[in-house]
Amino acid sequence: RVAKKYRHPSLEASLSKKRLNQEVRCIARARKMGVMAPCIYHVAHDTKRIYMSLVSGPTLKAWLLTLPSHDLETAVLGTVGSCLAKLHDTDVVHGDLTSSNVMLTGDHPALTPCLIDFGLSYVSSLVEDKAVDLYVMERALVTTHTQSAIMERVLEGYRKGSKRAQGVLARLDDVRARGRKRVMVG
Repeated sequence: RVAKKYRHPSLEASLSKKRLNQEVRCIARARKMGVMAPCIYHVAHDTKRIYMSLVSGPTLKAWLLTLPSHDLETAVLGTVGSCLAKLHDTDVVHGDLTSSNVMLTGDHPALTPCLIDFGLSYVSSLVEDKAVDLYVMERALVTTHTQSAIMERVLEGYRKGSKRAQGVLARLDDVRARGRKRVMVG
């Protein structure tokens, strides 16, 4: 983490430690429930660094830009949705779900999604927070990838993979409506 020079040093130290611990806790909680995420080796509070395993493979963003076959794309996006469902079922909200923060590991065609960059993550059982998380992912996919129905494939995997998908997806519709209104009004 880069120190913010405008903050009082004691406040900066306190916030950095809290955020570092929160990120590590969320990664550990996700991994404990079977979500693929980097393995934490060491947390250095003095240098504000997390030492973790290297995740090899393309980002979901880069992979989608290669225009994979329809069947493979559907399978992988469904797996991404299941991964997000598992994350949300553990009450972890990623906070920065984009196609750049999902790595695809493994050999083709058995690609496994691995979530990275938990710097904005937190624990919450609120369906609103989970719906906003999905909305952020949807906006990232829509603005970066022009293929139609990408998010629908992700949501199909989410529906199949989550015990609480119905409530989250109903709230996602509300979040979408608010988002459209904000874009129209400015």
